[in-house]
Amino acid sequence: MADYIVNTKKAIAIKSDYQNMRSQMKAIEDAIQTIAACSCMWKQSFNPVQVQMKELVRQIEGERGKMSSLENVLTDIIRLYEQAEQAIIEHAKDPSSSDRGKKKREDESNGTDSSEVDPSSMSYEDYLQYRIDHAVDENTKKMYERFLDNIRIKDDAYDGTAYYDGFWNHIKYNKEKDATNERGTGCTYFHEVGHLVDDQSDWFGDTSTDSDYDFYDKLSQDVDNYVKKIMDEKGYTDVQDAYDDLSDWLNVDGNMKNGVSDLVNGLTDGKACGGWAHSDDYYKESSVSHEAFAHFFEAGMAADPKKLDYIKEMFPSAYEEYQRMLEDELN
Repeated sequence: MADYIVNTKKAIAIKSDYQNMRSQMKAIEDAIQTIAACSCMWKQSFNPVQVQMKELVRQIEGERGKMSSLENVLTDIIRLYEQAEQAIIEHAKDPSSSDRGKKKREDESNGTDSSEVDPSSMSYEDYLQYRIDHAVDENTKKMYERFLDNIRIKDDAYDGTAYYDGFWNHIKYNKEKDATNERGTGCTYFHEVGHLVDDQSDWFGDTSTDSDYDFYDKLSQDVDNYVKKIMDEKGYTDVQDAYDDLSDWLNVDGNMKNGVSDLVNGLTDGKACGGWAHSDDYYKESSVSHEAFAHFFEAGMAADPKKLDYIKEMFPSAYEEYQRMLEDELN
């Protein structure tokens, strides 16, 4: 037992050293980015300096990424030591407890453990991994794995609105808020990664707006077809009645329909909307397509199919087009 405690403390100390080194590298990176931003105001002849600075930042981000990976390994080691400590304590109190734990692990390995997974019972990082392992859409999961090494988290304690920066190719978001996200733990992380994949899977723009696909047209047609279906079923003669009906539907289980609500709001100019939307001036053809790709991606990386089922219900043909985009990239 004493050995477990000593080794746990050593692992925690090493992890702390890596975190301090990463913080120092982040400070250097921020300073270089500030200088690079100022260089935008310089003459054209200074552009090579800005390019070199950008490359420097990318190199530093790469090193920080390696340190982050080491931290994750150390976190896993610490967790294993702590679990071993706890198992020893529990076995001393109740020898039969280890048998119950063994049975649970056997059930899980055989796929017979039907217990509901509560995100609050895991660390944030563990639950993200749980979502990855149990992602409901296979192609989306494959795309995540393909671009995993490209994911750069610039700031995971960001106070503003989360975003993916297509120039610097990094993400800023708040993981503490995302851990208790009412739209699902990890929703923001996977949504922003969706934007990254959309951007980096196309050489000359974004996959969602690539002219080889009819993504926006299919999104628009799907909403029009859904509204028409409501009018036919309810006997409405005023389309606004159908929009109101659709808004009511969007507000039922609204957090799981956050992506559908956002897209419907943009595609109907605000005539139908649930509890989630961007500002009215945000929506245009390209932004709706970008958001749709990210919403579809996030839902595909969920362990619960409910959110993706709502998307398929509202956007059947657009979802097929999304799958075509992924298959073209994967093949």
